Amino acid sequence: MHADEDKHELKIINLGCTVFHRNMSKKSSNMECIYRVSQDGLRFLMPWLKRRIVYTKDLDSFKRCIMYRYHALGVEDDTCQIPDETFCQEMKDFTPGCFIVIF
Repeated sequence: MHADEDKHELKIINLGCTVFHRNMSKKSSNMECIYRVSQDGLRFLMPWLKRRIVYTKDLDSFKRCIMYRYHALGVEDDTCQIPDETFCQEMKDFTPGCFIVIF
């Protein structure tokens, strides 16, 4: 940007980092959260999303969470397919929407 200081030919169209993506899922029409957090903008939002973060030390639970959709894991009903019991219980306590999983 400093190189363009004399000519003023540089047009800035987009600048910054994507923080949110619009949730375009078929199941998102009746959800309270129409946007989801982008992984690029996660570090900027972490201080404000303390209640929407779940931690796990179990690698298998983390893998299952990122490989399968939330509804396929059976978290909503009593057939939770995640080995870590506390992790599964914390996910059950969330309201529908975006949350962050940290290994």
